[in-house]
Amino acid sequence: VAEVTGHPEMLDGRVKTLHPAVHAGLLARREQGSDMAALEQHGYRAIDLVVVNLY
Repeated sequence: VAEVTGHPEMLDGRVKTLHPAVHAGLLARREQGSDMAALEQHGYRAIDLVVVNLY
């Protein structure tokens, strides 16, 4: 996650994904040109796959 956000994890890893690059990459609709343009404008990338470990 730090490679995408440019920020290290904090608070023993509890804070790591609360960043616009992550949220925008997940929520951008590929079929919406305006969404993809917004990602490009901010230098973000679309995220294709999310893997979650719920402990």
